[in-house]
Amino acid sequence: MRIRLLIVALVVLTAACGSSGQTAGTDGQTAPTTTGPTGTSTPTTTAVVPDGTEQGALDAARARWDEVALVDYRYVLRRSCECDVEWVAPHTVVVRAGEVVHQQTAYGDEPPEGALMSIDEIFDRIQRAIDAGTDNQVEYDDVSGAPLDVQLDLPGIAADGGFALSVDFDDQTDELAELAAARARWDGAGIGDYQLRYQVNCFCPRAVVTVDVVDGAIETVAVEPHESAPVDRGRTVDDLFDVVAHAYDTGAASVTVAYHADTGYPVEYFVDVHEMMADEEHGVTVLALAATG
Repeated sequence: MRIRLLIVALVVLTAACGSSGQTAGTDGQTAPTTTGPTGTSTPTTTAVVPDGTEQGALDAARARWDEVALVDYRYVLRRSCECDVEWVAPHTVVVRAGEVVHQQTAYGDEPPEGALMSIDEIFDRIQRAIDAGTDNQVEYDDVSGAPLDVQLDLPGIAADGGFALSVDFDDQTDELAELAAARARWDGAGIGDYQLRYQVNCFCPRAVVTVDVVDGAIETVAVEPHESAPVDRGRTVDDLFDVVAHAYDTGAASVTVAYHADTGYPVEYFVDVHEMMADEEHGVTVLALAATG
């Protein structure tokens, strides 16, 4: 299992019911990275309990999880229970700064309240089971500490009770790490006033957009050639970051992006939303960015 900076997670759940001026180009930017559907890797598990107790295993696992600091990630959750379809349908959940910020079922609906959890909340569920003195079985990842296979109240599972889940990390990890690091570089540069010039790339007439930004907000927008340009009301650097983040969060088929090595802004990105759908690909190439304040 590839665990360098695990920021994206795939969780399968089976449970009972209930800077100054910059010019974009080949210099000062990182190489693009491309992501797409990948197979999941086999995690490294441990059955060794540090002090021979469930509590000792949980405490050691939480310490590893806190050390690797996985606060931004996404996972897919599946339940198995005698319950309504909205509980059984695969769920996608996005966690930012440790809090669930987006969730939906495979059908596009919001899942029932309480159906989804962050990894920290799964740890809490294990702790409650230990405190209750139930018969439990849990395996944790050797590196990240994440609970990989969890069965709480084993007798209750067979009686339509208890709680069971498995956690399987995927390989879409470095991309979100790069995104977070690039945002941090941009925020650290403190460039609130700037002119951004970019080309819109899509199945449409190409256009070049020039945006003047003051205090992080768009002040003026110019599009050329105006008569054939797609609808574009202008985008800030933060908007470009948000487009890339949204593509990751919603599971786009492919995301290719390069960031400026010094100030972090996206130099170029291209998103293919659906692999089997034509003409929905879109992207931006930054031609120039110059601080004006």
